[in-house]
Amino acid sequence: MMTEIQYPTAQHRITVSRIADYFKSQHVDTVLLVNSLAREKGTHDSDIDMAILVNPEVGDQAISQIENAWLEFQATDKLLNDYKSSGRFAHIHLDIIDGNFEQEEWEDGVDANFFEVEIGNRLLYSKPLSREGDYFKWLKAQWLPYYDTALQTERLYQSKNAFMYEIEHIPVFIKRQLYFQAYDRLNVAFRKFLQTLFIKNKTYPISYNKWIKEQIVDILRMPELYAALVSIFSINKLESNEIYERALALERLLNEYV
Repeated sequence: MMTEIQYPTAQHRITVSRIADYFKSQHVDTVLLVNSLAREKGTHDSDIDMAILVNPEVGDQAISQIENAWLEFQATDKLLNDYKSSGRFAHIHLDIIDGNFEQEEWEDGVDANFFEVEIGNRLLYSKPLSREGDYFKWLKAQWLPYYDTALQTERLYQSKNAFMYEIEHIPVFIKRQLYFQAYDRLNVAFRKFLQTLFIKNKTYPISYNKWIKEQIVDILRMPELYAALVSIFSINKLESNEIYERALALERLLNEYV
């Protein structure tokens, strides 16, 4: 029996139901509500995020046909357009997914990658709007509660190295008086800190740039760490060495918690 989802507004509920009904007729494996609405954290101005899991034998051409048919339906359906015109942030984000979670290449100087975020939001934090398909059940058995120790060890090593790459570049930018670039690197280092922390704790994250308190306090049960992380971004003077001091504080937290 499906769990009843509490939506922030009746219009959210009606719109999601309309989308779910449309895709139930497309012979897909599972229709998923994802992100804030799935976790019942949405508000009146929350957009609608959904993922449509197709069976593994469905090829790229068939996926393209499903996507094109959806775009045509979305553009012409009155109920969906009523929702989209109800507010500035009333958007519908929908992905057709095949359940093939691929690791991104680790590249120096780029942001944290979203391998764990994608798995978590698709399989752990999502809410099926139809019965759970056999493929969805199989994917959960493969990836939950977490991926295997060998992959965890490899990704933990890579994530820590990616974090240190950002930390070590911050004093270089400060020396060149590139303070905004140094601050940007501190933000990237913070997201890589979160990625490393979650990998260490074998827990899938929700996001690296929002719902931080929920993730640190409620999911990881580390309220004292959250308080320390808030202080990292209390910068009093941008054009100074203070950014690097905050970076070193973040590095100490990594050494303490990872």
